[in-house]
Amino acid sequence: MLELERSLDAAEKAGVRLCSLCRAAQELEPLLHGFDRGFDPEG
Repeated sequence: MLELERSLDAAEKAGVRLCSLCRAAQELEPLLHGFDRGFDPEG
């Protein structure tokens, strides 16, 4: 039973990490779309 609990705990932590990555990706998305349109540092 202890092994199962450890596995579930590890899976939960992995899920939390994944959510954090998704949140970071959502925040970066507008910036990345700006690069898609063509980024001109001069102007």
